[in-house]
Amino acid sequence: MAGNPDSAEFTLLGCAVFQAQRIEFALYGIVAHLNDQPEFNRSGKFRNLTAEQFLRGDFTSLRATLGDLKTFAGRLLLTSPEFEKFISDRNLIVHNYFRQFHTVYGSADVDDGCRFLASFLESGRTLEQVLKGLLVVLREAVATETGRTSDLVLSDADQINRARYLQYVEAHMPSRADE
Repeated sequence: MAGNPDSAEFTLLGCAVFQAQRIEFALYGIVAHLNDQPEFNRSGKFRNLTAEQFLRGDFTSLRATLGDLKTFAGRLLLTSPEFEKFISDRNLIVHNYFRQFHTVYGSADVDDGCRFLASFLESGRTLEQVLKGLLVVLREAVATETGRTSDLVLSDADQINRARYLQYVEAHMPSRADE
């Protein structure tokens, strides 16, 4: 077997799992709140999920995986190679981290695992900003639709996250020339 993990690696591993869960929670929340919209077609594991069930924290109705949530990524303009890599890396962390970084079948260099986890954390932080920006865009859309734009207050962080989401969408949407 390759080297044993040290406390720094365990800390990174714990932070990576925590970051992955934050992304899953955010996506789940967005999907739960948009589930009554026709374009989300209430299918599969989300058919009967309501925002109230999600917020109440009833784990028996929260059985979808990050892969299931991924099916909504295109509708939320989140589809990108980075998003796909985040999901793939999350799955490696949850299912095969030990095999990849601590057995003779994977990398013998424990530092590779630490670098991988640090990179995953950075990707997760970026994706979290994008999701927060998406929430701002959705709040703006609801305010416009309900005629309550004067009630909408956006913080500096909201503005930054909104800009991050719009940059992300622009960078990953096919150009009109490609269509």
